[in-house]
Amino acid sequence: MITAYPGITDIIKYLGIAFLLYLAFKFFSFSCNANKTLRPLTFKDGVIVEALNMKYLLIPTIMFSQFYSPDSGGYGQILFLTFSLLCLTLTTSMIWIIGGNTLASFVLNERRQKAEGILFGSLLCATALWLLYM
Repeated sequence: MITAYPGITDIIKYLGIAFLLYLAFKFFSFSCNANKTLRPLTFKDGVIVEALNMKYLLIPTIMFSQFYSPDSGGYGQILFLTFSLLCLTLTTSMIWIIGGNTLASFVLNERRQKAEGILFGSLLCATALWLLYM
């Protein structure tokens, strides 16, 4: 289709630039509400996130295909790999939870949110300009 209509790449490029500028505008005009309380996530939210998180689906597949050897005794190796995966998953999840809570408390400050909006909006504008003159 691109060879039949070479102008389509320019249209996609300009649509992408327009979208980046729209996102930049949203960051620049972001209004924060310091009184707004964050709703805690439910178990259902966690299940949905984990089900859609490809890392958690891909890691066990890679881990077992790389390290499991059926020739060297079955159940002990499976239990060891499963326990290792459990430790890895719990550790990384806790790091993300603690990091997320820290970041959430950091960005609740209205001044910091404005600064982040200006920074992210400026980066999006710079990217759009780079794409425009590329």
